[in-house]
Amino acid sequence: MGTIVAYMVVFATAPNALIEEVNKHIKEGWQPWGSFTSSEYRKELNQPMVKYAIHE
Repeated sequence: MGTIVAYMVVFATAPNALIEEVNKHIKEGWQPWGSFTSSEYRKELNQPMVKYAIHE
């Protein structure tokens, strides 16, 4: 693995919506980092996403 250069969390209120958001960000160069989590309190799903440094 390379060096992580950016981090964000994608939020959604339904599994299909989270899948769409994650796939959209993958196309922009982001990678899922770890497993998704859910929040009963906020009624949402969360997926951490990272970008890695490009080493050539």
